[in-house]
Amino acid sequence: MPGACWPTRRSTRPATHYGFSGPQEVFDTAERLGRAHALDTICRAAILARAASLPPDALLFLNVSPQTLEHGVLAGDTLVAAVAAAGLAPERVVLEITERSLARLPAVVREALRLRGLGFRLALDDVGAGNAGLEMLSQVPVDFIKVDCAVVAQAATDTTADAVLAAVVAFAAKTGSRVVAEGIETVAMVEHVRGAGVACAQGYLLGRPDAALAPTPPLPQTLSA
Repeated sequence: MPGACWPTRRSTRPATHYGFSGPQEVFDTAERLGRAHALDTICRAAILARAASLPPDALLFLNVSPQTLEHGVLAGDTLVAAVAAAGLAPERVVLEITERSLARLPAVVREALRLRGLGFRLALDDVGAGNAGLEMLSQVPVDFIKVDCAVVAQAATDTTADAVLAAVVAFAAKTGSRVVAEGIETVAMVEHVRGAGVACAQGYLLGRPDAALAPTPPLPQTLSA
């Protein structure tokens, strides 16, 4: 898959003894309790504390909940100062905003534009999982559009999912964004998204969440041509 890129981030995953199935369930629970912004703050501090271990040319993808933007947690130069203290420039940090929960879109758009103005890159996550993605994309220029893993998984066999993927690729080509296919688990999935014009991917085939950063594994030989 020539020219492919693999965004680098550390996944925040709960210990198994807490009984959660994974990070999505933790954040969904925090959001229902109105505490997603507090959980964001804890995770962000932990991630930035280890940012020095990133390769010098790597991007750090940070998930930001809509509640964090709505509550003004990143107001002023708070995030700029935290990122600088971690030894990073804002342009090396990509803030991921999920499509799944954009209930208060005007507030999210306002804060996203402000953060972009401070030099941070933006990504819209889980595109295809909800209904707010198109409206968000029409109001905020983003650097990355991350296609939801369910869409990616079904694209090869379901014409509707494949149409969603094709529409995202076409939109990105017009706006200069880069498309990231999420949830890549098989070589066949890589081949399909590559054929659709997607150059970036993440998923278990390319690397599993780990407490330590490891070198990017070589792609299967069938993808190197």
